[in-house]
Parts: sequence; C-alpha cells; structure tokens
Amino acid sequence: MNKYSGFKAIRSLDYVIILCHDLAKMKTFYEQLFEFHIEEDFPERMMFFRVGTLFLGLRKRGRTYDGPSVPSSSASIQISFRVPPADVDLAYDKLVACGLDVIEPPTNQDWTHRTLFFRDPENNIIEIFADIHLSETLAEPSGVHQIVVWRPLCCPSLSALIASLTNAHTTLKTINQRPVINRYPTKTVKCRQRVHICIAE
Repeated sequence: MNKYSGFKAIRSLDYVIILCHDLAKMKTFYEQLFEFHIEEDFPERMMFFRVGTLFLGLRKRGRTYDGPSVPSSSASIQISFRVPPADVDLAYDKLVACGLDVIEPPTNQDWTHRTLFFRDPENNIIEIFADIHLSETLAEPSGVHQIVVWRPLCCPSLSALIASLTNAHTTLKTINQRPVINRYPTKTVKCRQRVHICIAE
C-alpha cells in the first residue's frame, strides 16, 4: 500500500460547511457583509460561497446525524479570514456602520496578527486578521507578553537583533537551532535560530 494512501493522501482543505438553523438569515448575512460570490445555491437546503480557492457552505440543520442545535449563547465554530493590514480597520468600520456587535475591535496581538472578532447571526465567531511586523506588536503591545522572533542568517548577532527591537528588559530562551522559514518581512529568508522574548512593560 502507498504510504500516502487513505487519510495520508489529503493535501488540501476543499470546503467547510456551517450547519444553520435559519439558512436564509445566514445567507443574507454572509452575502451582504462579505460580498462573497455564490457558487451554488440549493434553496431551503444549502449553498456555497467561493472564498479564494476554497468554498464556504451553509446547510440547513436537519439530517439525522446533525444532532441538536448548539445553545443560542454558544459558538460552534470560529472562522478566520486573512486580509491586508489596513483592511482589518476598514472591516471594523463596516461592522459599526451596519450596527453589528463586535467582540473585540482591531487589536495588535502578540503573535504578529492584527485581529478583529465578531459573530454571525447564529453566534459563530468570525475573525478578520492580517499579518503584521513584530515591531508593530511592540509599538502597540497588550501587556506582559511573549514574542517569537526568527533570527535571520544575515543578522550579525542575537544581541544586535534584540537591541533593534526594544530597549525593554528581556529574558531569552533559545528554542532550537533547526533551519526554518520566516514570513517577516515579506521577502522570505532562511533563518537559523528561534528565540522567545518575554517583554515586561
């Protein structure tokens, strides 16, 4: 048997389906707020939006194996959509203009994401996020936190890297020496050392 057969043959995620109590209300929400293209629509049963190379489906709950609906105050899934950094705030402005409740407004997180959290009509959590540079999380920190830094091969020394990031007191712990790939800056660079930096504000 091929060692990559069965479940090991999976190479991508094709679509996600959200089970809905009120399909029409959910369809209107995702269609009007996100303006996703409707790929397929089976009235009163299910429909699919195209989101990049993937599909987001909505299906009316009712099959024997669906089980009961989750309590109205509980979320059953979190969906995250990546956007360019400036669009996190534009999405927030649209939510406010539409009178929709926001769980957490645009925030620079410690894991180098700028995030926005809100809910759909059936209480599922939606995250809009963007990759941001480490310096942006330092510029707008959330408190005492831990930041993962990838030290590029071209960096003359670890101390020089830290000095360029912050003047705060730091505690360093080398995690590994394995070659890894860094997403920041936008140009991909090979790195050789990952460190955790604990910043005390």
